[in-house]
Amino acid sequence: MSKHCLKQHNSIMIDYQVGIVGSGFSGIIAGINLLNSSRNSFVIFEKAKEIGGVWRDNIYPGCACDIRSNLYSIKSEPNPNWSASYPSQHEVLQYLNNITGKYNLYDHIQFETWIVEMKFIESEGYWVITDNKNRCFKIKLMILATGPFRLPYIPKIPGIESFKGACFHSASWDITSDLSELNVAIIGTGASAAQIIPHIAQSVAKLFVFQRSATWVLPRWGSKNSNFIKRVYKTLPFIQKLYREVNYWFLEFIGSSFHGNNILHKILTRVALKKLYRSVNNPVTRAKLMPQYPFGCKRVILSDDFYPTFNKPNVKLITDTISKITKNKIFTDKGENIQVDAIIYATGFTVADIEEYIHIVGRNKRVLVDEWRKNGAEAYLGINVSGYPNLCFLLGPNSGLSHSSALHIIESQATYILQYLATLEKNGDKGFLDVEPESQKEYNLKILGKLKNKIWSSGCNSWFINKDQKNIVIYPGLTFQYRKIVKKFNLDNYLILNKESPRLKF
Repeated sequence: MSKHCLKQHNSIMIDYQVGIVGSGFSGIIAGINLLNSSRNSFVIFEKAKEIGGVWRDNIYPGCACDIRSNLYSIKSEPNPNWSASYPSQHEVLQYLNNITGKYNLYDHIQFETWIVEMKFIESEGYWVITDNKNRCFKIKLMILATGPFRLPYIPKIPGIESFKGACFHSASWDITSDLSELNVAIIGTGASAAQIIPHIAQSVAKLFVFQRSATWVLPRWGSKNSNFIKRVYKTLPFIQKLYREVNYWFLEFIGSSFHGNNILHKILTRVALKKLYRSVNNPVTRAKLMPQYPFGCKRVILSDDFYPTFNKPNVKLITDTISKITKNKIFTDKGENIQVDAIIYATGFTVADIEEYIHIVGRNKRVLVDEWRKNGAEAYLGINVSGYPNLCFLLGPNSGLSHSSALHIIESQATYILQYLATLEKNGDKGFLDVEPESQKEYNLKILGKLKNKIWSSGCNSWFINKDQKNIVIYPGLTFQYRKIVKKFNLDNYLILNKESPRLKF
């Protein structure tokens, strides 16, 4: 914390009941919940110039949602105008903007503002926040809605900085670069690459796809929404609600294949293999695209145009390891050198390992980043961390999914946080809640115990796993099971400290 904030924290004039970091889906949902509960004293800190999170940042060709639109929307805010089963990046971002405008959330957002440091003042029961403009904020409850996909990962390849052509990560797409008739290399074959490759293959001269490990692919089974369907959703909203429920339980059923439904797991594996054999003509290429790990160990891709792209004469799949990059070539460990004009890194994000984060100082001068780097990120219910009172996470450690819409988890957590806040308000200006260390420890031991027997622990390297081979991302259950455990706030798992008679009403 800056000396300026330390000196002035007792007389800071900018006060809020709640501070939210991030204005993607998580931050917007948190803001809506506060407004719906008649709480108006909150601020949303957004580092960019507009809202949207990953849906603002990822503008690569073909970027779209891989969850059906009726499910990838806020439950209380259905959109009858979705153009297709799987909406594009632009359409999802527009949906978020529409919702933000409807609730006048823009009045609560401070753009181009990022939090440099947070320090909990135990004697007063609030957080003192320092932003990039050296401003200080006194805030009772902080909600971190930054999401897991914040830090694009670029592999450490010798000579990478010497490349002279266009070079960028898929999450930082260079819209000024015209790839038409160029020789382009794309590194990675994950979810983003599977959307980019079919689009750019149509216009580039040659496309060299560098694959570290093959990915399981299922049919997308998507379609356009006709004007008739849109009219039905508008005039008979219960139809859309019913369709949403059907989609929800269908994905829960699919998710059971990762949680012990071995028959379904075998069926899905066969469906994926059948798709591979039917879609790729060249047997050598087909063999390279065959995953060498169990179905579901990594994120499964939904696509109907990814595999067929490898039948194009201008597309080449390379599975050799890249040994170095020069100003205009990529060299492999097998001695091959490939001249390229542009390189796209579709290499995902740093999620499981804590590389960069807000400097958060809790009770007894504990620093969250230091603890998570040492022991791996963990939290109680994926929401609260012992030693850091009045701090809540949305999509925190071990609350991620690999089979359904993350919005289910976010909405469940946001509802839980409202109960946390209501309890906090009953304990006075200086009162605060800190999760019991034993409650957090017991919960995370259960999580780790369940993960040991799940598909994600079957040996593949994925972004779910940190450098110490600890899965800190996935919740080892279905969404209805998670909803059940966070449905009701249980004060028995928390310490109430500095309790006093409530006086201040924000």
